[in-house]
Amino acid sequence: MSSIAISLALAMGQLVASNDMPIVLTQCVSTAGSQHWTKGSLPRNLPPTPSAFQLALSGGSFGCPTPKVGSAANCCVNVDAWGVKKGDTIWATHCSDQEEPTKETNRVWVMTATNKLMNPASGFCLDAPGGTNATPGTPAVLSDCDSPTASSWVFESADGSVSQTSHSGGYPGLCLAATDGPPPPPPPPSLPSNVSVALTVYPNSSFAHTSATMASFNFDWHENAEETPVWINMSAMLIDLQSPMLLKAVRAIAPAVLRIGGSEGDVLCYDVPEYGSTCAQMNQTDPMMCLQMSKYAELVNFTSSTGLLLVFGLNAVWGRKSHSLNNPLDMTNIDALLQYTAAHNLPIHGFELGNEKCGPPPSLFAKDYHNVHALLVKYWPDKESRPLLIGNDCNTNPSYLTEFLPLVADILDVTTYHHYVGYGLDPHIAEEIMTPAFLDKTVSSQLNDVHRKYAPDTELWVGEAAAAWHSGAAGVTNRFTSSFWWADALGSLAAANHSTYCRQTLLGGNYGLLNRSTYEPNPDYYIARVFHEVMGDVVLQPPSGSFPGVGYLRPYMHCARAGDGVALLLVNVAPNTSFVLTIADSEGALFEYDEYIFTAKSLDSQIVALNGIDLVVKDGELPGLPPVPVTGLNHIYMPPHSIAFFVLKGLPSSACATISLH
Repeated sequence: MSSIAISLALAMGQLVASNDMPIVLTQCVSTAGSQHWTKGSLPRNLPPTPSAFQLALSGGSFGCPTPKVGSAANCCVNVDAWGVKKGDTIWATHCSDQEEPTKETNRVWVMTATNKLMNPASGFCLDAPGGTNATPGTPAVLSDCDSPTASSWVFESADGSVSQTSHSGGYPGLCLAATDGPPPPPPPPSLPSNVSVALTVYPNSSFAHTSATMASFNFDWHENAEETPVWINMSAMLIDLQSPMLLKAVRAIAPAVLRIGGSEGDVLCYDVPEYGSTCAQMNQTDPMMCLQMSKYAELVNFTSSTGLLLVFGLNAVWGRKSHSLNNPLDMTNIDALLQYTAAHNLPIHGFELGNEKCGPPPSLFAKDYHNVHALLVKYWPDKESRPLLIGNDCNTNPSYLTEFLPLVADILDVTTYHHYVGYGLDPHIAEEIMTPAFLDKTVSSQLNDVHRKYAPDTELWVGEAAAAWHSGAAGVTNRFTSSFWWADALGSLAAANHSTYCRQTLLGGNYGLLNRSTYEPNPDYYIARVFHEVMGDVVLQPPSGSFPGVGYLRPYMHCARAGDGVALLLVNVAPNTSFVLTIADSEGALFEYDEYIFTAKSLDSQIVALNGIDLVVKDGELPGLPPVPVTGLNHIYMPPHSIAFFVLKGLPSSACATISLH
């Protein structure tokens, strides 16, 4: 069976648009420049393939965001590995706007013998929802390739159209075309200014389990030139690990996992002459992609001295011949790093292999994992002291994990995946975050089912996540807006038995928990701190109720981390509605509770207030996060656009009475 590798590209004559463009289905029109495609070359970092080409859009006033230095002034239809899942729309982005060269395959498609356009990086096919009955304007999406309804396509070289093969004629049916961008989300429903809620709680029902490291975070290896200026001096190579503010911030939130990885982790090589493997031998000449053992030890010492647990991502690409994911992985460089780690007694919590690698055949990647496991057993014979084996760090791709997990379930300690709900260049990302529909996308029930079926004895982590990929969105994912997604994600994923949630990032991009320049906290940091201090490991069944605005008020309940009682997390994304909550069947009983209510003057504020007091760093010291003790009330009050934690001290809970206190 022959196939044709394709990268769909849009060659622009003039850059006019400020955001990337979704690809949609439109009525085929001979004069529409937005649907006329011509052949172009493959992405720059892929080996030449005689039958491979790009489809370039000629004509029309379409464009991508302002390109980085060195980027081409054209666009490619790009399936990014950040949170790719069935049903995702297909976007056009810069052909050279890649944060890392190993992801060039995200823009490569394969035209199969049955005329389906498959993206090998994700394992999905380009599809028209509704098939031949699709409505013009419907976004093209990712779909299972083996679905009998998956669309077939034909490239008509005569007129440059990519259309559904089921149509006939000169300009048949629906064609692929570029558009200016998605519409904004619908406005929130009209709700009363005050809503009374009788909340049914389940304090005796242990529903799920999480851990003290649920609120965790990442360092990345991004170089200064990546999406300037958001990664300048933000690589794990360059972050000031002696910064007093950084040290205070991480010690205050420990224990937590610090995962060091990211896309360049599959470019980074290890200079370990002590054990016979160097960057030069790996043909890695970029000093920023060559990890000296002195820097490695510095990173390990940073985590061990601050109470963090280090998870290190190993390079799953550079040891393969021609860097092809279809070739076996030479373990020489990895072996040297692991041997050095063990010999020098460096405390590592766990190792991953690869970053968002869904491309290697599952059987091949499983063999790589077994080889890493053999090295871990060799250098750490005692299982109690052995670093965890964590993987495969792919995006939200249940179909890949269905094949991969059964092959590694006996050696894997943690199943982990990446999940970004939104897109940093989406012009409506700020409005979307504040909708129940956006927040509901955090939990992948299909992925959870795959984990339960094939690797139930492993922990379940999210290894990398933020409200939006593409380094986040300035003024959104580093402001109070993001805190609503972050708090809800911590609550919803803990209720889905996730034990660790690694936020992208601690520092770097537009989504860091800390400010890039000052290392002082952004709003989401304080949410993580209180979640860590208040919400215990035993997750109770989420409270429920029927009231106007269901979905806009989002409740989660745990056993309290310290002391008696239960901890209640409430997220109110309603812009103009306050909720007054009572506990159903409590017969008006008075409560004693501690409250932590987060608000801000605006959603785009960098300053968040706790119980009405702005949280700001003074004289180099982090603000305290004391609760307000409340007694003699029979209700809880939630103002509009607020996030709150309540520790209910008088609510009996048999599920919490049997646990040891932390």
